[in-house]
Amino acid sequence: MRNAIAILGTYLLGIAACVTLCLSVNGSTPILEYGSTLPDDIDDRQYILRGYSAGNGNGEYAFMFSAESASPALAVTVSDVGPFTLYFQDAPVFRYAPGDLYNRNITVNLGAVDGQCRIRFLFDSKKAEAKLLFGNLSVPKVLLGTLNSQARAQGFYQRVASMCVGLYLMLIFSCLTLYANRRQEKYLLSLAFVALASMAVMLVDSNAALFRISQENYAKIRSSLFICPVIFTAAIGFYLFYAFIPDSIKPFLTPKNLLLMTVFIATAQYFCPYNLNYAVRVLLMAPLLILFVRAGAKNASGVQLLAAGCGIADGARIVVYIVNTLGAAEAGETLIYLRVTQLGYLAYLILCMTVIFARFAAKFTEAEVLVETLDAKVEKRTAQLKKANTLLETTRRREHEMMTNVLHDLRTPIFHLQGCLDMLEAADSTQSETLSLMRERTDYLKSLAENLFLAARLEEGHIAFNRHEVNLSSICRYIADGARMSAHDKGVRLEADIPDTPPVISDGFRIRQVLENLMDNAVKYTPQGGQIRLCLGSEKDGVTIEVSNTGDGIKPEHLSRVFDRFYHGANSGSSGLGLYIAKTLMDRLGGTLEARSSEGLTVFTVRIVKPENNAQEAADEKGTAD
Repeated sequence: MRNAIAILGTYLLGIAACVTLCLSVNGSTPILEYGSTLPDDIDDRQYILRGYSAGNGNGEYAFMFSAESASPALAVTVSDVGPFTLYFQDAPVFRYAPGDLYNRNITVNLGAVDGQCRIRFLFDSKKAEAKLLFGNLSVPKVLLGTLNSQARAQGFYQRVASMCVGLYLMLIFSCLTLYANRRQEKYLLSLAFVALASMAVMLVDSNAALFRISQENYAKIRSSLFICPVIFTAAIGFYLFYAFIPDSIKPFLTPKNLLLMTVFIATAQYFCPYNLNYAVRVLLMAPLLILFVRAGAKNASGVQLLAAGCGIADGARIVVYIVNTLGAAEAGETLIYLRVTQLGYLAYLILCMTVIFARFAAKFTEAEVLVETLDAKVEKRTAQLKKANTLLETTRRREHEMMTNVLHDLRTPIFHLQGCLDMLEAADSTQSETLSLMRERTDYLKSLAENLFLAARLEEGHIAFNRHEVNLSSICRYIADGARMSAHDKGVRLEADIPDTPPVISDGFRIRQVLENLMDNAVKYTPQGGQIRLCLGSEKDGVTIEVSNTGDGIKPEHLSRVFDRFYHGANSGSSGLGLYIAKTLMDRLGGTLEARSSEGLTVFTVRIVKPENNAQEAADEKGTAD
């Protein structure tokens, strides 16, 4: 209840402030009574004429004044009038016809006067356009001054109007720019539309000659044009507090429906001789105030400002009604040279933009706080991850060191065990079969320990590579000769195609390790009666060594993982380290190791870049080491 009273009080306070200010400023224009003497300061300021002698209801109004001496050239400014004829000293001096170009303020030069003077207006009240354009013609708005005072006042208010047009343009561009990025904020479009319509009216009033619209045509569109800001001024308030509108009403408040309603009422106004603006505004006032009260009850921001803005806009309309319709106050320079209703709209729109900017500023502040919070969380999480990574790296390093030490310790007893087996075999040949089995297992343990040790050193990056000129033909022949006996014992045929090739720059010892691993696998997985081939060849980009063997082949689901560490596929007797070590060694040497397999044939291909590239790489490595 308290919020409702506060909002209604703010609305009424806005009306009172606007009415008081407008009437006060308007009342600053002095008054010249009927039959008075022309004042001495007529060249400095214009005067309101009061006390007309009205005719017999035929639209005739007369005013009498006198000049004690010759005066400067007098000028009469007539505002918001329909077709009329001006008589001075009972002689017609000016005729304003319906077909003439529209001009809100018409200035007629009367010339210098002396003695008793009589001005008479004859309004053509029978014309339909007169009623449509100005409604009640019983309240003429006329100023009397000189050409100097009239030009001075007109220039001042034109500058004020230009400033208002600039503010309207600023509002329009601001709203459209924001709406282009925030299309869900419909109130921005409504505000831009109101500003555009109000600016158009003000431009036509201030610069009517530029638009060259006849009085008759402007009379037909004027009141219809005023319907647009009336409806969309209320629409701004509806959309700004859209969340507080009942859900049953929201479907009717779409921009499309509001536009259709505006077109309908504007069309009705076109054919109606009475002004519908006030009726529409009164009908929209109640739901708008109810919405403000609902929003205020939820402590929505900006309600008080918009209530005050609505009061100012309605106060400007009340001022126009008091002067133009009721005749309770004379029209001074302010009401004659300015559209007070447009100034009321402008004040309301500025307050709307204040609320809008405050909302966007709150959103930006919220976004900045969110960003700062996220940054703090990211920094905290990053520090935690760095700490966790440091601990993980320390743990891994210790694990590698421990595994390296264990493997190093494991190699020594295996070596001693092999020596003891050699001695036992030499001493007692009767146990050769058992000793051979022990040697086979010991050799496996030794190979496993060596591979584990080498894999650990590779992961730690502690393997040194000794690059030099390598004769691949000699290494391949050495590998083939070393595998022939094992292949022969298993009943496997080994073929070698090893031509002489130019030397390459690489690590011969590591290349031999790779080929020995591939050849051992080939002998191990080739069935009796199968075939193994070792081929050395040259390609455009380098040298290739292929080790192929017949057999069951590698299944597709295992082929992509044969180089993974500890992966041995379906063969549980493998450590899963040999191919991993071979692949890692070739990657470190700058070469490649690839595998392909089909039913009955498996091929491993070692590629080494051509000699000049290897030589350049070795030279670069040597230069870096130096």
